[in-house]
Amino acid sequence: MTHFMFDGYGVKAKIPLGDTSFINQTINLVLFDLGLKPISPAYLLPYDYGLIPLDEGLSSYLFLEGGHFTIHTFPLRGCFFVDLFTPQTIDQKRFEKVLNTYWPSDPKKSRSFSANRLGKNQSETFDPKAVFGPHVMATLSLQKTFTLSETNTFLEGLIQKIGMTPITRAYGLHDRYDQPKFLSSIVMIAESHLSIHINVKTNQMFFDIFSCKMFDYSSIQNLLSQFGNLDSWHVVPRGEKHDPRSTKRQSKTSIPKKTKQALNWWKDSK
Repeated sequence: MTHFMFDGYGVKAKIPLGDTSFINQTINLVLFDLGLKPISPAYLLPYDYGLIPLDEGLSSYLFLEGGHFTIHTFPLRGCFFVDLFTPQTIDQKRFEKVLNTYWPSDPKKSRSFSANRLGKNQSETFDPKAVFGPHVMATLSLQKTFTLSETNTFLEGLIQKIGMTPITRAYGLHDRYDQPKFLSSIVMIAESHLSIHINVKTNQMFFDIFSCKMFDYSSIQNLLSQFGNLDSWHVVPRGEKHDPRSTKRQSKTSIPKKTKQALNWWKDSK
């Protein structure tokens, strides 16, 4: 089992982090080079209509068998954040080398780290004011069987409870239509993503929420504990090298107010 995270900083402007075609091609190439076969195409979500112009960028994710690969890019800040979770074992040095092939970043500013999702509490201590946001990970032994509808509903409800901004509805699937081994759900937020992966045979849930802003995550344990035994709990800081003043790059987009309203209209659905 592998859970790798990578905070890439110091990306040069010539790397088109905001280009959907570039990200679509390279995210698939990364997985191809790592030998990880996706079970879905890449979903690409431009985010150029938020409240903070510097935060415009692109989010993309693919489902893996029992896992996911996500990237959140911030072209104007010259940075990106990657999250890889898979039941397979991947060498971390190889992972870093492949990322650097397609999305080269400054090794002095960037950070690569991992989490043992079957271990106990491995949370790091950090100053909430000095990081971009937390990455919360939990592993549970479930006391009930979940459906895709239930995992999707839980994720969307959690977004409301912790005050995040959704940029998609929750989407879920089984790894195969005949005798599935895994159930997976994911939802993208302006602050990054939330995901659930359930091993159908062991009824074990792997939950994570990566946020690009601080929030009170103390209640997450209680919300999850209602579903079963909390086997592990990890909270690690993302974006320790982040400078909110960030960059001299200028946005190339100017979104009219009406267009922003149209892009966000779906959020009014009940």
